[in-house]
Amino acid sequence: MQHYDPSAEEVCILLGWMTVGVTAGIAASYKVISASCPKLTPSARLDAVDNFFAQLFYPVLVYLAVMATYELIETPQLRWAGTTVHSYAFMTLYLAKSATHIVFICNQQMSRSLFINTLAHHILSLGSYLLATSSGRMHFFGCLAAVCEITNIFLSGLYNFKIHRAEEKYPRVYAANGISLWATFLLFRILLFPYWYYQFVVDVMLHGDEWFVKNASPLEYYGYPFVIVVIHVLSLIWFVSITKGMLKVMFSRQKDGFEPSKHK
Repeated sequence: MQHYDPSAEEVCILLGWMTVGVTAGIAASYKVISASCPKLTPSARLDAVDNFFAQLFYPVLVYLAVMATYELIETPQLRWAGTTVHSYAFMTLYLAKSATHIVFICNQQMSRSLFINTLAHHILSLGSYLLATSSGRMHFFGCLAAVCEITNIFLSGLYNFKIHRAEEKYPRVYAANGISLWATFLLFRILLFPYWYYQFVVDVMLHGDEWFVKNASPLEYYGYPFVIVVIHVLSLIWFVSITKGMLKVMFSRQKDGFEPSKHK
């Protein structure tokens, strides 16, 4: 693993290019959705653009998070003070996407509670990754937490099925996507965050006197665990809704005499 320590100017340039890339991707997605779904209302069109772009964006984001986590997991010093090209690429890309997504949710139709939860998630995440990007500390913990974004690959897939009314045309793919959403939520949110707590606490207990732990500011030392707890609680709330939705679909299909073997 090669340590990467860019200057503030280099980080700003990288963030700028990531923002340009995200904006270009959203613009291209808007053209595709406008051409393929011309009858959508303005709000529905925003939803469609958001989810179409997300289907392409999140695999890239998750790849960067996984690679950075793998590169920084080996030693306590790497976990607390190590940085890589992948970790900086992930964080700047995440910041660019989250900032633009706040604009989306402010113009989308959603319940008040969902809007508040989503906005709180974005604000806390943005603040955390801005701090990590500027300080160059604790990139491992930021990237480990971000592996949870794998769930958004299947969540956006679920919405894309609904937008294009493809559930009945591809029932097996739709069902597999729903099961994958539930499974990844369980593995990479409900169970991943307890591992995050474990690794953080073990490092503090065993290496609390080391310079790389002492260098962490109080905002990082206490703020990052707080953010993870909040996101974990939100994930538990969302997981209940996802489980209810999956059970509803399963029972409704059984009630209607659905047999997957008949759909080929």
